[in-house]
Amino acid sequence: MKDKIRKATFYSFWQLAGFSLIIFITIPYFPVLWKSLTASQQHLAVNFLYSGAGGTGLYLIYCIFRLGEQKYLRLLMLAFLSYFYALMFTSLSQFPAEKFHLIEYGILTFLAYRYFEIKSNTQNTQMAFLKSLSLVSCISIGDEFAQWISPNRVGTIEDIIVNIKSSLLALAGIALIMPVNKLRKRPARKDIVELTYYFVVLILFITAFITLVHEFGYEIRDRNYYFYSSFPSEKLQELAVYVKDNKKDFSNLDILKALRGEKSDNMNGGQKQLYKFVREASFHIYERDNAVEKKRYDKAINESAIIDKYYYPVYAVVKSRLRMEKPMPISGASDSEIYKSPVKSDLIYQITKKHFYVGSACLIVFLFMANVYLRRQL
Repeated sequence: MKDKIRKATFYSFWQLAGFSLIIFITIPYFPVLWKSLTASQQHLAVNFLYSGAGGTGLYLIYCIFRLGEQKYLRLLMLAFLSYFYALMFTSLSQFPAEKFHLIEYGILTFLAYRYFEIKSNTQNTQMAFLKSLSLVSCISIGDEFAQWISPNRVGTIEDIIVNIKSSLLALAGIALIMPVNKLRKRPARKDIVELTYYFVVLILFITAFITLVHEFGYEIRDRNYYFYSSFPSEKLQELAVYVKDNKKDFSNLDILKALRGEKSDNMNGGQKQLYKFVREASFHIYERDNAVEKKRYDKAINESAIIDKYYYPVYAVVKSRLRMEKPMPISGASDSEIYKSPVKSDLIYQITKKHFYVGSACLIVFLFMANVYLRRQL
């Protein structure tokens, strides 16, 4: 019996590791592959994803009827699950390639759950769920970090959130076809200890990703508008005055590179700040001109007020460059929004760096204390 479990654990581990490896290996090639798949049949790949999701739903219905326990309640829950999947697909309508992650991380979650369930041999579904979620979240962070390093990909925290949502939906689907007795079984002590370590590693991964890839920014509000920046309002005004008084230093920056999002390795601290300042200015100028073209005058007025108050010295230079090159990528630009800051998604703006690190440390301490308490209760 032990040999069978060991063998099954071995195979399930390498299935999980192999699929994870495929995700990482295909990172630099995915844009080329997606373009080739959609070159002649634009919606072929997306329709394939819809077909896969629909087939999975039919399989879940079959499993629910085969199980026979609380089948009408489970079918109702499946309807809710299908609704949330539809919402996810709809929210990614402007980014068809991102829909692939719903299927990709759904499969990865299933493989992770299967591995943990076989490995623990306790038939405790809750612990396998939580371990799977933590491991898949860590893999997602590693995936986005690798995309950030890759020159033709972009790693963002929004994609991590999409991947985690995909994992949660997959786990909900697995729970729908689980017997009730497996869902109610109490966890073993070793599972609690192992789960604590997984979540601590997850917190460390999140902290490292946000520190290395994302910035901590600021929400700046006025009576008529609000926007997000890498700098507080006082620093923005200070940079504007510096640009106005030091046009020679400012002209040494490669504005076109800044608009394209390309950073120079030779930048010092002051030049990096000017780079961010120019980049933000280019976003706001583009958003304002684009809003005028689309007759979204409320947004255009807000952007004009922001430019006049904070980015006015950059306007003439950036406007001439924008005739040749629009700033890329435009983060958060949506026709359905009356006003949305173009740099909002690039920043962690609701908390300071100090609060973030203190909160992460407190959460790790809490996990270890909860671990000790739960082990004593079991």
